[in-house]
Amino acid sequence: MAKLTDRQRKQIIAEYVNGGISQRQLAEKYHVSQNAIAKLLSSEKSVQKLSDKKEENTRSMLEFLDEQKSTAQSLMQKLLKASEEDIEKASLRDKMGALKILSEVFAQTRGTEDRNEKAALDKIVEGLKELK
Repeated sequence: MAKLTDRQRKQIIAEYVNGGISQRQLAEKYHVSQNAIAKLLSSEKSVQKLSDKKEENTRSMLEFLDEQKSTAQSLMQKLLKASEEDIEKASLRDKMGALKILSEVFAQTRGTEDRNEKAALDKIVEGLKELK
């Protein structure tokens, strides 16, 4: 059996906290006994520390995205304004296609969380690019 490095211990805890992997699978992956994995994971302090860090990172990312929401909205307004001339020159078929894309995207994202807004904006921009 191999001895675990500090880095491997942290990776094992991280993988276990993220879920989707059993202690047996971790033991096989890192070439140690399941008992060694169980002992490592039984250290509540280690697991709790990593879990707290994961939650902190998630909160931090959501705060960042929330801060960027107004910037994304402003950019979207500029893109739509700049695309008005292209839309006016487009064929009726292309205009209807763009309208369909916009209505589908807004229907899908209506009432969902803010983090889905970026995906919606990406779809709209892609639809507008197709008009060119």
